[in-house]
Amino acid sequence: MRALCAKCRMESKLTNWFSDVYFFRVESLAEKLSAGVVSDYQAPKHFLLFTIIFSFSYEFPYVIYPESSFSDGLISSLASASIHAVGIIWVFQRFQKGGQQEFFKRYAALSFPISVCIMLFFLPAALLLLSVMNSTGSWNNNPVLSEALVVLLESAYAVIFYRWLSSAITFNKAGA
Repeated sequence: MRALCAKCRMESKLTNWFSDVYFFRVESLAEKLSAGVVSDYQAPKHFLLFTIIFSFSYEFPYVIYPESSFSDGLISSLASASIHAVGIIWVFQRFQKGGQQEFFKRYAALSFPISVCIMLFFLPAALLLLSVMNSTGSWNNNPVLSEALVVLLESAYAVIFYRWLSSAITFNKAGA
């Protein structure tokens, strides 16, 4: 009985922890950030969840195709780092032009629901692409093609992510 009560308390804490997390409602979260009603505790929770999703999505191609060489992984990692550096700089510059406050809080909180939405689109597309490549043998016979597709998918994800983030992070209910 005591173990059951402990389990209920754990489930209650977990439910409470997720109660103020915006999984899909990007625009609603952007509006609350603009109104200043997102707490300093709520924003880092979104960033933590974003980081977890990002690390899984970043490693996903290497889990599917573990035989990639170190140089292939290095090229892909450098391309990914460059893409994300440019994206972050672009979003920050747009944010500064709007004269708004709390860049990190907005970035941290909005990253998670945007990533969830994009991942829900990209995961089925990536699995479909993987099944086509595996059925034709293209994936295993052409590591350059597979690495190029990984970089292409990461690039597409990043472009969508940073464009959406740029739009949401500069959201101002007054329309300024």
